Amino acid sequence: MCIVFDKWIEIAEYDFASAKDMFKMGRYPYVAFMCHLAIEEILKAVIIFKTKFYPPRYNNLELLAKEAELAEELNEEQKDVLMEISFFYKKIKYPYDFINLKNALKKEDAAFVIKKTEELLKWIKQKIK
Repeated sequence: MCIVFDKWIEIAEYDFASAKDMFKMGRYPYVAFMCHLAIEEILKAVIIFKTKFYPPRYNNLELLAKEAELAEELNEEQKDVLMEISFFYKKIKYPYDFINLKNALKKEDAAFVIKKTEELLKWIKQKIK
């Protein structure tokens, strides 16, 4: 279990670093996508930490937060961040939505997503120490 848990943390950190790289390259939709993956993976690590079972295979951040027993502890801003990042994640998967998102998502939006994701990742990591 410990090895699996550690791998989820490692992947979350890798994907968040990838989000930062996408930001530097100006690929803002992928910033949101990689931030979603990082949050998803850290929540799955919490699920493993708390239950000792492999996490569910879905990617809904709100449901994963509930499964990780963190939903009740999230403040309103954190809940909003989960919903916003989930919105971007869903939009990036389909060509028409992706083109609209690519045209609408600006540098300051991507910077906000990175900042809020970093805060959320730190907060979640504190829950498993």
